[in-house]
Amino acid sequence: MPFRADMSEGEFLAEVGKAFSHNRANGYGSALGIELEGHLFVPGAVLPSCLVHEVEDELNAAVPYFVHEVHGGRLEVLTDPQPDVPHLVGQLEGHLSVADRILECHGLILTAEPIIMLPEDHLSVVYPKPRYVQKIDELGHERGRAALAVASLQFHRGVDSWEKAIAVYQAVRQALPKLTGLGDLSRGERFRICETWCGTECYAAADLQSPHDVWLHANRFGWVGEPKGFWSRLRINCYRGTIELRTPDASRDLSHISRLAEAFAVASSV
Repeated sequence: MPFRADMSEGEFLAEVGKAFSHNRANGYGSALGIELEGHLFVPGAVLPSCLVHEVEDELNAAVPYFVHEVHGGRLEVLTDPQPDVPHLVGQLEGHLSVADRILECHGLILTAEPIIMLPEDHLSVVYPKPRYVQKIDELGHERGRAALAVASLQFHRGVDSWEKAIAVYQAVRQALPKLTGLGDLSRGERFRICETWCGTECYAAADLQSPHDVWLHANRFGWVGEPKGFWSRLRINCYRGTIELRTPDASRDLSHISRLAEAFAVASSV
């Protein structure tokens, strides 16, 4: 059953539970993952580039984990579930190398600066894909520009039950001050930008202590039918069955990523 806006609490929680069951069946109950989303530029140009659609097939053929994560002006590089931080960062490094090689052939580079400065026409120039145009229209001009101005570095810890999900979520939530301090390259500016487009309360890590709390939270912010649309600095990823942390800033510096990954791995190891 896909997620729907008219789901009952039981249906919603059962649907999330399918992701936990998948993790349990495949041995991903404590696996780690990374998503690194950056902006694509033509060297020397002012705007990020839309040309990623011309190389999407090449990227997907070379590394399947790019699938569904390529869109106008941005590329998100993912890993698959990994057992520990060395394997995690090692695979990310390999995927970045593949992406760089393919992008270079098309005159593109992938950056992951925490914040980029956008001209006023950025929304119409860079995001022609209908789904993103609709989303940006819903956010409005100021919030839409804020949403597109930041790169993203996200860490995942797989869980295989609601009990484990709540426990890991709470453990990472308690560690947020430390994790934020390690990852804050822009001295809070990216965090403030994210609050602008998400809303301060929505972006905060809510105190979720039970599956029922997750259901109430989903209803409050209107993401029962589309959990992918729920943005917060910390969330239970309903599709992947992971606890997902969005760090304060993004970077392509593998030593920086490794430090954050180690800290997240420790915090989420419960």
